Amino acid sequence: MRELLLCPPDYYGIEYEINPWMNRARAGQLCQKQWKQLHARLSDLDCEVHLISPQPGLPDMVFTANAGLTVGANLSPVIFAIRSARASSRSSRNGWNNATMK
Repeated sequence: MRELLLCPPDYYGIEYEINPWMNRARAGQLCQKQWKQLHARLSDLDCEVHLISPQPGLPDMVFTANAGLTVGANLSPVIFAIRSARASSRSSRNGWNNATMK
């Protein structure tokens, strides 16, 4: 069985565009629908999905793979230079710790 950490996109949004692939208009309902489909598919594949609580003002929390590197139940968190990303990283790390404590 695979264990995965996901964060619902409750507060996800593109507040600014920093490259041509970003599109502010694509957030919202489509994002919620796709996330629910992903969660359902992973569950169907017998993955144990741990959820962390999204936090207002931290839209990047949905990118849980960017939180750090895992080895077993241990997380080596990434350290971001951008302040908002650091806050997302802290929240993701706390969520990881809560999700993996058994």
